[in-house]
Amino acid sequence: DGIDEVKQGKYYHFFYGPGDGVTNQKWVFPENRGFPLVGKFNSHKGHVALLTDLESVGKAMLAIVRAEQQN
Repeated sequence: DGIDEVKQGKYYHFFYGPGDGVTNQKWVFPENRGFPLVGKFNSHKGHVALLTDLESVGKAMLAIVRAEQQN
């Protein structure tokens, strides 16, 4: 968990927020609150340019729409 996962190269639980730098999903959301996680998508873009990766943003939006249709 946390720092040990970073040392092992497990970077797939990271959230990027303005002014926050990089935070770990488990540190930010230790309990199941808010919106359910419906997908995780890799991007070659960095923090600032993340929303310019239209392919990944499209996959994320499609995952949200599909999850809403199932409910």
